[in-house]
Amino acid sequence: EFNRKVHVTQEDLTPTSRTEVIRGWDNTGLSPACVLSYLTTTGQWRVFKEFCFEDTGIMEAAEAVIIWCNTMLPPGTKYTDYGDPAGRIRDTSKMSARDYLVMKAREMGHDLWLIDGIQTWKVRRNSVATRLNQIRNGQPAFLISEYGCPILVEGFEGGYSYREIANLPGMYAEEAIKNKYSHPHDALQYPATRLFMNSNI
Repeated sequence: EFNRKVHVTQEDLTPTSRTEVIRGWDNTGLSPACVLSYLTTTGQWRVFKEFCFEDTGIMEAAEAVIIWCNTMLPPGTKYTDYGDPAGRIRDTSKMSARDYLVMKAREMGHDLWLIDGIQTWKVRRNSVATRLNQIRNGQPAFLISEYGCPILVEGFEGGYSYREIANLPGMYAEEAIKNKYSHPHDALQYPATRLFMNSNI
């Protein structure tokens, strides 16, 4: 469903006036990711910034994202946060990735409430794919900035891929291969499952 000519812009889509920013979080091990987006008044979903971390804990990642948001986005910006429901799984200290994320945010004076996205792969994929096929006010319903989201764009162009099933040519596993593209794409999909799965917003 993805088409570079339709869905990608070279422009910086970072909002310059106060708006509600949607943050999607993927808390996978030491490779967390966060994707920032917003809806325009005409209903276009604009994806403007990705954070892809390696060998980084969720608390360090949260700190980096929050500092960027506080520095680069207009004062008074509101946030709605969506994440992986598997982030509720606790470690030996009885803390979950979600707990660590929320704790770090609040430690920084940033009130963060994480809404569970839907984990089911088909729902996640279709929530984004449906958006790619829609038009809003004569414009594509999905627009992504290559300036702010180069890994996501590369993922849409083939980096985010599926393993072909042995002895079944043309048949692919349902879940994407875990690589540097899968984490930001997961982070993009969680808010999509709640915003677009059952609506025409």
